[in-house]
Amino acid sequence: MKKLLILLACVTVALSSMAGDIIVKPVFAHRTNKETNWGGSPDDIKANKDYKMTLVPGTENLYTCKIHLNKYYKTNKWAPKWGDTYAKNEGWSNVHKFACVNTDNIGALDKQGANDLGSAISAAQEFTIYNEDGEDVTFYAMVDAGGKVHSYCNKQKLMLLNGPIIGGEPGSDLKISEYFTIAAGSVKLKITSNMNYYWPNGGTSNSDYSVTPFGVGKATLDLKTFKFTIENNIFDTPLTVTSAGASTLVLPYEATIPEGVKAYTLTNTEGEATAIATELTGSIPANTPVLINAVAGTYIFHGTKTTWEKTEKTVGALTSVRACKYVPVGSYVLQNHNGKVGFYKVETASSVMIGANRAYLTPSVAMPAAKINIEYSEVTGITSVNTATIENDVMYNLAGQKVGNDYRGIVIKNGYKYFNK
Repeated sequence: MKKLLILLACVTVALSSMAGDIIVKPVFAHRTNKETNWGGSPDDIKANKDYKMTLVPGTENLYTCKIHLNKYYKTNKWAPKWGDTYAKNEGWSNVHKFACVNTDNIGALDKQGANDLGSAISAAQEFTIYNEDGEDVTFYAMVDAGGKVHSYCNKQKLMLLNGPIIGGEPGSDLKISEYFTIAAGSVKLKITSNMNYYWPNGGTSNSDYSVTPFGVGKATLDLKTFKFTIENNIFDTPLTVTSAGASTLVLPYEATIPEGVKAYTLTNTEGEATAIATELTGSIPANTPVLINAVAGTYIFHGTKTTWEKTEKTVGALTSVRACKYVPVGSYVLQNHNGKVGFYKVETASSVMIGANRAYLTPSVAMPAAKINIEYSEVTGITSVNTATIENDVMYNLAGQKVGNDYRGIVIKNGYKYFNK
């Protein structure tokens, strides 16, 4: 009986040692100023209800919370001399670093060595806030059998070496999927210096995981287990177009163009800050990077030929990307800046990542322009309006109907197509 009581006492102590809350821990944020919405002392962080995570219904060890975060916050380098208003100096940042931990073992706030992590399984991850008004950020944490806490948030970009970028909000099944091109007979996927996730074989995500054969693959992260599954030899590739109405795409096989989608190759004349779009019809040739126009939604591009093309190449002004990578300095990436869609210049090395099966614009010569606009070589899709009678500075939709400035989507203005958002 005495032995049984001792055993029960040991179990009680073990359980009580894991009785803390699961929270989001800001890392390298200012440690003492309570006015910031990102950071604070360890006691501040533990007491702040915004950081506390709750159990996801239907799960036993998955936690979540949502926090509205400002674009800029005071880093651990902040000092009163920097002031309380953002300015370009070392006391502020919009790159937020975080880990999820148990409050019983929070670890260090300003160090990320092996002995500083507390109950976190791995060093801090990061995400960037771009919206001047701040953004809602959803965090997820899984507690494994050993009590270690694994972390994910919907604003981070997980760069799988030789694979896709995983990010965004999971579906109702708590899964996130991205497609990529397996660029050789065998490639090795890896998330450098990140142990938060598992490969299908149980290895941690900072180790190599081999994938075969060549073709389109699909990586799916299940947040219930923080484990990836990898599929390959896929011929139906989905592309999600946002409200911006545009995306880029490249596939290693010839693919039919779905209904409601327009695909264009781009050319750039030397020294001009304009890319001319020429429409393709019927299908997109294998390994040909294109600009996609469509209303917001997900479209399936079906492969029509089984002959794979392995090499990345530049067609016109677009350069293909088969696995996620950093875009070279001086190139241009399709982005939506406050409703203005175009190709924006990459000014700094290792600053802009582009996802797998996408493309960036390579100008014919180096250019100083911060943005390259898109112009369409022909007005297509209009049947009820004679282009000769179109009024200058008046917008029409693709059905030829006059629309106002509040219309969202592709419009015709002065004989050219534009995005209106």
